[in-house]
Amino acid sequence: MNSFCKSYFSLMGHLGLGGKEFQIPGFGIADLIWVCAPVRNKKEPHVIAFEMKLSEWRRALSQAYRYRYFADRAIVVLPSERVKLAKEALNIFKELQVGLWAFDPKTGVVDRLYTPRLARPKSLLARSRAIALIDRKLDFSKFRK
Repeated sequence: MNSFCKSYFSLMGHLGLGGKEFQIPGFGIADLIWVCAPVRNKKEPHVIAFEMKLSEWRRALSQAYRYRYFADRAIVVLPSERVKLAKEALNIFKELQVGLWAFDPKTGVVDRLYTPRLARPKSLLARSRAIALIDRKLDFSKFRK
């Protein structure tokens, strides 16, 4: 998990802010939350939630799907050598609009097997609460105009 976070931060660091192990009450603990500057004239930044597992892709998918209630995008990250079974079920990820990425910790390479489009979270109330919580922990006020 730490090696993925380091790789992701180094790749995306200038485009947003992130934090590890964010607990959003009622929706679990996201392994990584990434907040990007507002896009397309939106007032709020968009939120990406990641769930990382060494195996158990079904459990990871279930957790990441819960993040869709507050996040604009949710993604499961599995080690490259463990992604085969999840890849065979890619249609389920697509149906639930949850991304699937493979990560090789030895090389730092991310294989973005499926990345869903940014989409409105399933609950605007959950999103508002999550944004308030994230805002207290990460200062993304600099993104607001």
